[in-house]
Amino acid sequence: MFQQTDRRMLRPAFTLVELLVVVGIIAVLISLLLPALTRARDTVRTVQCASNLRAINQAIIAYSASNDGALVTTGLRGQIPSNWVFWQSSRDINQSALARYLGKRDEGLRNVFRCPSEPLENQVGFQKGGAYPLTYTLNASVSFYSTLRYQQIKNPSQKIIVYDENANADDDIFWYGTDRDTLAGRHGNGSSQVANVNGSGTQTILQRMGNVVFCDGHVEMVDNNKAHIAQYNDLSLP
Repeated sequence: MFQQTDRRMLRPAFTLVELLVVVGIIAVLISLLLPALTRARDTVRTVQCASNLRAINQAIIAYSASNDGALVTTGLRGQIPSNWVFWQSSRDINQSALARYLGKRDEGLRNVFRCPSEPLENQVGFQKGGAYPLTYTLNASVSFYSTLRYQQIKNPSQKIIVYDENANADDDIFWYGTDRDTLAGRHGNGSSQVANVNGSGTQTILQRMGNVVFCDGHVEMVDNNKAHIAQYNDLSLP
């Protein structure tokens, strides 16, 4: 007695052409989705970067309120307790002047001082010198004008306090009068900007924008040109 053949066994298998068509469709879908995923990832990192900068500015204000209006200092004044961040390898970042106001420790604290779009290994320093291991740098005005108090800053909505500097940073300060201090181009759209990247000479380059936080706490994406205009950078100016 013959057994009835299972009809499922009679279905033809996929042909090579059909498999190629399916693979082709998948490849097209991936090519369409990848740019959208990249944009979404960039948006998340831009938002996180802005959040970091706001938190740092709030910590600077809190420090000032606790110290009779005095501002934090940079490494330009030497390694002293009022340094905003202890970034040197020989120092404990948890002892930074702003650490108690940020509520983070160790690597979590370091990440507050870094743009999430820039991996640590990308920090290369100035002309192959020692690299600054973070990405945010403080306006050098706080060290140049040592008696300046936070409440004395005029037009705080027009004065940048913290910058997201590029991978060639070798210290924790940014000064608009130093052309090699270059804003990072990690966010937004590209534009023509004047910069002296890594001491290669002043030239016009095409790069994206960088996040900065102003003394009043708002964050903007600006280009390197704006980061070198005295009006937006010198805290002693009206």
